[in-house]
Amino acid sequence: MHENEYAYAVARVRANEVNLLSPAETEQLITAESYDAALRLLGDKGWHTDGVGHDYAPMLEEHMSEAWQLLEESAPDASLLDALVINNDFFNLKAALKAKFSDLDPSDYVVRPSVWNPEEIIGCVVQNELDSLPECMRECAKAAYDAIVKLESGRLADTVIDTAALKTRKQFAEKSGSGLLMKEVELSSAAANIKTALRCASTGRTADYIKNALCPCESFSSDELIQAAFEGVDAVAELLANTEFGSLADSLKEGLTAFEKKCDELSAQQMTEAKYTAFGPDPLAAYYSAVETETKNVRVILSAKLNGFSADTIRARVREVYA
Repeated sequence: MHENEYAYAVARVRANEVNLLSPAETEQLITAESYDAALRLLGDKGWHTDGVGHDYAPMLEEHMSEAWQLLEESAPDASLLDALVINNDFFNLKAALKAKFSDLDPSDYVVRPSVWNPEEIIGCVVQNELDSLPECMRECAKAAYDAIVKLESGRLADTVIDTAALKTRKQFAEKSGSGLLMKEVELSSAAANIKTALRCASTGRTADYIKNALCPCESFSSDELIQAAFEGVDAVAELLANTEFGSLADSLKEGLTAFEKKCDELSAQQMTEAKYTAFGPDPLAAYYSAVETETKNVRVILSAKLNGFSADTIRARVREVYA
């Protein structure tokens, strides 16, 4: 698809960027005197805060869905941007499988926006029609089902689905033709593999187990990562230092929480570069990711306000915003 065909969509995204929370406005939320004060600030910025109360989750979901709807309405082929939301589909698959073996209602745990209707995913699982799931989900759904039923391992089920989600997201990103999306997926894959390898190695998992839990990644080979993971964090950090994501190495030594935050901030930096791109799908991907980061920050801030955390504690947990 010719990049000029995205001109209208890029123009709409640019017009909506002014509604994103700026760093100064995010700081105002952090220092708001109370939860209600933070909600008022969001309302002034156009968020739908009426009747929210202490249950802010529906407001956050609506905010993300509106951003996705904007892309669907304006992009020449919105399906090329499915890599942005495909993780939600796999999360919904996990929710459906776990709810099947409990008294929980999976509808209470689904997330939107998504590529496929969550109710359809739930229906396939409830009716044991896993072959009716989208093709990219079938094998991992069966493997996760077996992990729960035969091995009684919800953790293994999660691992199987998470790995499949990353593989599928990479395929979708390649289909999109967006260099930015492909770079984002590579960052996500590298970070996920590092966390998986370290956690598995620390709990005595075998090399074969770890290898099966890793997703495709161009930054380093599975064997290199697994060997480094068994040697410890410093060895993994050294391996990471020799990749395009070398700036993350020091944060890994500080712990996985610091590493995850640094990954998010690197992602935000990559997205900011797309502000200077006039055509193609990259600005759309950058805008949606910016809304996603904004929403995560609002979730952190509102939760912290409800639980009485200080501004300094909140500030340490908030990610850099698209600016």
